[in-house]
Amino acid sequence: HFSLSNDVMFHWDNQFRIKGVSPNVERILGYKPEEIVGKQFHELNVLDPADLEEAIENALLLLSGKKVYSSIFRFITKDGAGKFGELSEVPIIRDGKVVEVISVAREITERIEILESLREREETAQALLNACTDSLLLLDPSGTVLALNDSAARIMGKSVKEIVQSPIADHVTRDVILRRKPYFDQVI
Repeated sequence: HFSLSNDVMFHWDNQFRIKGVSPNVERILGYKPEEIVGKQFHELNVLDPADLEEAIENALLLLSGKKVYSSIFRFITKDGAGKFGELSEVPIIRDGKVVEVISVAREITERIEILESLREREETAQALLNACTDSLLLLDPSGTVLALNDSAARIMGKSVKEIVQSPIADHVTRDVILRRKPYFDQVI
């Protein structure tokens, strides 16, 4: 059953030695279980060096008996490609000592790439809005501010972050709303 999952399940001891791994690790990272089991995690070189410090901090937390519910790391596949994985890990405690850690790693590369693409698009849209010196606002039909430029935020005496995703009525006077409502209704 584990081999059908998109999650790689593995467990390691308090010496950082991999004790077992689900067979689907080969499909996800390209390594056969026997290439991994019995080795210490740092020997495998499957973790991006930029994430190593955080992984060690998490391992020390786990070995102290705490749980780590979600961490995102970059992994390196056997063929050298990069993949993102989200890990959930819990310690197994016997006689008051952590003897093993159970880890579940879910491959989330596509999700991370989509989020990065959305972030880049948002930055581009904000740059386009800010290129104009006039006040620009993008509202949804209910009057919630979806986007605005720095000029509009300055006029309202707030930051863009303070205004986005809130009702425009929270940021302008009732008189302004009444004057602008016919135009707003026409556009909608």
